[in-house]
Amino acid sequence: IDITIDGADECDSKLNLIKGGGGAQTREKVLAFNSKRFVVVADHRKDSAVLGQQWKQGVPVEILSLAQTPLMLTFQKLGGHPKLRLSRDSSEPYRTDNGNLIVDVDFGLIENPNELATQLSQLPGDVDLFSFSFFFFFL
Repeated sequence: IDITIDGADECDSKLNLIKGGGGAQTREKVLAFNSKRFVVVADHRKDSAVLGQQWKQGVPVEILSLAQTPLMLTFQKLGGHPKLRLSRDSSEPYRTDNGNLIVDVDFGLIENPNELATQLSQLPGDVDLFSFSFFFFFL
């Protein structure tokens, strides 16, 4: 893949991002990783001094169904307020293209996004987190 172009949900002053609001973060991350060049497009509405300032929906984390309960508790222990993402009609949990769940975790203002991203990515049952600065080496 020569180039992948994607949007961001929020971008801070250090170019850290929150992505995944559309719920396809694992597939987007695979495409970005396999692209020679990855470009993120964001306008002034996505600009923040600190992550969590503009994007109030929380950090989207794709998880395995069997890990839902322990991860929700762990997100709370990390200072987050997790919310299971529901389908458009709110009748059932939203499922990614891979059949996984999305939990939107509100951590408020995220002063140290790299530290939080490292903590989240090490949790068992966390399928993917396409946020913060995981992919800037592609630019």
